[in-house]
Amino acid sequence: MAGSGCPRVSAFIDRVRQKVFESTHTPAAEFEFVYGIHQALHLATGLLHLGWGRCKLKNNALGRAAVLLALWPGYRHDVSDMKYHVQVFRHLYCLAVEKRARP
Repeated sequence: MAGSGCPRVSAFIDRVRQKVFESTHTPAAEFEFVYGIHQALHLATGLLHLGWGRCKLKNNALGRAAVLLALWPGYRHDVSDMKYHVQVFRHLYCLAVEKRARP
């Protein structure tokens, strides 16, 4: 799916993002994990539209390890939270990106 730009998956991510936005922008909303949810949704959108559909993720050991570290399930509570995951690891997926072969 990475780099495919699939419209159905993109629409699903947008629906989830809209529901999160609606549920967190109310007077009685709980803001715990909201930053992490937005971070995960934006990362999913970025991977889905990787290189405007001209790139894909490598299927080798280094590529899988880089993606695993980038997507490790520890997300922040807020901008200053550094308890769960070193945020620099979020960018390791770049090591797994390669251009698609032209048809």
